[in-house]
Amino acid sequence: MRVEGHRRLGLTARLVDDPTAAAIYDRYHAAVWPEVVANGRAAGAIRTTIFRDGRRLFMVIDADDEFDLVRYADSLSSPRTVEWQKLMDTLLDDQRGAAPGEKWRSIATVCDVP
Repeated sequence: MRVEGHRRLGLTARLVDDPTAAAIYDRYHAAVWPEVVANGRAAGAIRTTIFRDGRRLFMVIDADDEFDLVRYADSLSSPRTVEWQKLMDTLLDDQRGAAPGEKWRSIATVCDVP
């Protein structure tokens, strides 16, 4: 989706099959570390929203046109952001059919109703 210099990306992930994973994930995301937010904003992410349904996660990133998800993931600049990502990776399953360690998978826009 593109809106006046902005675009929206959708991604999916799945929490590990551990009864405590969802509670831990929710607790951390109730107060995302400021360095993580700042790193995302510096990369062009304007707003990030994550929805959870049981173990299923759906992330929406509203970003400027310069935002590149792969480049962002490859260049996490803040040591705290790297620490955050390693911690979150312990709570997420690898994506089926993806490279080992791939936790989030981009999904295509099917419909965009203004």
